[in-house]
Amino acid sequence: MDIDKTFGIRLRIFRKHRGISQEKLAEYANKSVEAISNLERGLSLPSYEMIMALADALAIPAADFFQTEGETPARAVLISTLLAAVSKLSDRDLDVAVELVSALNRRRE
Repeated sequence: MDIDKTFGIRLRIFRKHRGISQEKLAEYANKSVEAISNLERGLSLPSYEMIMALADALAIPAADFFQTEGETPARAVLISTLLAAVSKLSDRDLDVAVELVSALNRRRE
């Protein structure tokens, strides 16, 4: 999958999960709503500075925007949704989530 599509998918998921409108995210990143919309639709790629501003606005590591090798669009959505969900957990709940995911991996093996 193209990096611009993956970036857009992830940006949209993280933004919606945080309950932030495109307008508010554009304000945080000092960009236009059209620029945010174009990013989310995979029509453009942001500069390094914009990636960092978006990551700061969404309180996520910038690396969370990018795909891994061989990642499908469906998997990008699932991974992004999981990352967005766990980012809100307390440390104690995050520890439980890690244990659950580890158990799933052991079951798969």
